[in-house]
Amino acid sequence: MSDLTQILEAARWSPTAHNMQNFEILVIDDRDVLARLAGISSPASEVFIRENFDQLSFSEEELRRKKVGILEPCSRRHGGRPAPTSGRLPVRAGLPP
Repeated sequence: MSDLTQILEAARWSPTAHNMQNFEILVIDDRDVLARLAGISSPASEVFIRENFDQLSFSEEELRRKKVGILEPCSRRHGGRPAPTSGRLPVRAGLPP
């Protein structure tokens, strides 16, 4: 079984909210389209960071150390430091703003 087939099969069997399975999976293998997509730059919203704070790592070193979660979307553009925000983010998710 190819890597792509395994990834698509895992996605197909992944749980969804209320078991609705209302999603589409797009496979893009055109290198020009991939390059254009990679060039899209959009800052992460404070809402996204606030709601996902515990799962985010703000540097590749932190991500390797935690072994779970995702790299905060803007970290690569800010030299491994957290993306600039208004300073109102909670220290931990779930705390009031």
